[in-house]
Amino acid sequence: MLKKLKYLFSTDNEPGKEEVNISGVIEQIKKKELAEDIPLGQRIHTLNYSDLDLFLDRDITENYRVAVYRGRERIYSFSIYADQGDYESLKEGYEKIIQFLNGESKVNQLPDNDKIKGFFYGY
Repeated sequence: MLKKLKYLFSTDNEPGKEEVNISGVIEQIKKKELAEDIPLGQRIHTLNYSDLDLFLDRDITENYRVAVYRGRERIYSFSIYADQGDYESLKEGYEKIIQFLNGESKVNQLPDNDKIKGFFYGY
């Protein structure tokens, strides 16, 4: 447990930076949403990023939600305040999430503004 806490709060914690084609991800999401009516809570898209899995769905407030898992353990969740079809806001949200994950990923640096809010699921 101490090892995990040290990882979360260390300043030298930097995952391998990967290039993510966010425009391509948004295009896949757009196609899927236009093709079918997706119920709230059902997974819309999965993005494998470094050793993390990012799952996109819509929560009961109908905002987008990105849950970040390492294996079976949920680490972060991000609410992106955008209506269905507001793909520009969704793209901005994904960019902020990737920027956070590429940085030091410190809990006190989670995004928190009127477009995106991050949550930490830890110990």
